[in-house]
Amino acid sequence: MRWARRENARRRRAHEDAIEAWCLRGIRLQRLRAAAEDHPSIRPALPVDLAHDETVVAVQPSTGLLTVPRHADLPGAQLSAIPPAQPESAPPLPEGSRVTEAGTAVVTDRRVILVGRKHTRQWTYAELSGLTHHPTVPVTLLHGPTGALVAGLRVPRGAAARFRLRLTMAYADATGQRNGVLARLDKAVAANRQTRPPAAVLVSAASAPAYARLTRPVVAAASAALIAVVAFAATIDSDPAHRP
Repeated sequence: MRWARRENARRRRAHEDAIEAWCLRGIRLQRLRAAAEDHPSIRPALPVDLAHDETVVAVQPSTGLLTVPRHADLPGAQLSAIPPAQPESAPPLPEGSRVTEAGTAVVTDRRVILVGRKHTRQWTYAELSGLTHHPTVPVTLLHGPTGALVAGLRVPRGAAARFRLRLTMAYADATGQRNGVLARLDKAVAANRQTRPPAAVLVSAASAPAYARLTRPVVAAASAALIAVVAFAATIDSDPAHRP
């Protein structure tokens, strides 16, 4: 039956799309887990004063300093570089949030620095209570000792995953939380493996809704009857004997 063929084709396509998304998420998680073991060391070509034993782990140009309304409802700090499985369900940034300054972010093993055109700002990890990576916007929120927001950093979308991982691991190393971050990554990889989309459930003609059960001869007969009625009405309308 045509309905069953079309419905099964639709279900197979939906299953293939789900499998593709599942595979891509698994690849991203495995790459994150592998990259989390790296210990990069970069020499930035920027006028940044570093301690003799301070290590730069990431440099991100085109970073914006984001300001958020004081009483905005924001998520609490959560030290994780795992991308959300359903980012579309996350709330947007509060209305009124805007970038007020742009520059280059420098992430070291002790602090994160924003080198702007006029000012250089820095936030040491000892002064922060945590980080929050927004699920849908390439923004990282920095929380102060009381949990209040002290700054937001917006980076280009294509660089967000790498920047977030480097900042997260640097902060985790500095605060003794590295093992916890790695354990969460391992758990996410294992959980994704257990959530393979099930096979598509195919249907037969018996499952067709009532409107789709009409056979082609019945539809053809109904169409012919409708055409006959229209033709008869047109004939009557054109017959002079039936005109007033």
